[in-house]
Amino acid sequence: MNSFLRENLKLTQTMTPIVYEKKDPKRLMDEEIQTVLEKFPLISLSEMENVQLLDRIDRKYVLPIQKITDVLNDLTEDYRALFVRGRRLNHYRTLYFDTEDFLLYNLHINDRKNRYKVRSREYVDSQSSFLEVKEKTNKGRTVKSRIPIDFPISQMTSEMENWVNSQIPMEDLHFEPKLWTNFTRITLVGINAPERVTVDFNLTVFNDFRAEQMNDIVIAEVKTEKTDQHSPFVEKMKMMHIHPQEFSKYTIGVSEIYDGMKKNKIKPTLLKISKIK
Repeated sequence: MNSFLRENLKLTQTMTPIVYEKKDPKRLMDEEIQTVLEKFPLISLSEMENVQLLDRIDRKYVLPIQKITDVLNDLTEDYRALFVRGRRLNHYRTLYFDTEDFLLYNLHINDRKNRYKVRSREYVDSQSSFLEVKEKTNKGRTVKSRIPIDFPISQMTSEMENWVNSQIPMEDLHFEPKLWTNFTRITLVGINAPERVTVDFNLTVFNDFRAEQMNDIVIAEVKTEKTDQHSPFVEKMKMMHIHPQEFSKYTIGVSEIYDGMKKNKIKPTLLKISKIK
């Protein structure tokens, strides 16, 4: 062995191996989505107040996260993207409440025409929190009522519980915390019509004992004043042969985290999630 090879062999044996860090797929996807969002014109929280749509028609879609950048790329001229404190990807933390025997969950599973969700929602980036009641009416409309609260809660006060009961036409109910959710949201606001589209991903559902991550899926929700209102997002879903799909973070989360829950009504959604994974 000549001296050149001998010296290089010694050098190779004493070198520290280079370890290439493997990027987290979730982080990579966030970066891809962020890049696409930079193509959208922006809208601020104060500007969006005119498009709250607290009484509305909802349509939801579930799709693989790998498809969302293609969807967004085709909509940059139709929507403005919400930015909060410089962020286009906003973070939400929600605690859902229900009765001890899961009355609200069972109203949904049993397909009752008037059903409710009760939650404390923290809008992390804007540092604001609300106690909210969301009603699905027998006419298919979604009506949301809410009051501001000083900070995120883990239990309701008696005053909060009284307010919630004033929004739900049943005998006074006692509520306890049931399910946490964390997720990232994109909010798009229609340029040519009063429409909002929320695109949720990086969903985690959990309680004190169990957790389930759903990083493979996107839950998109189109919110309009009327059913027949034109929506570029809905048209894009039709072109991709993606059909509206019922999806409730609360009911899906409860069915995943708690054992023995009735789930017949949501089996098609659970099957779709399983196929995407």
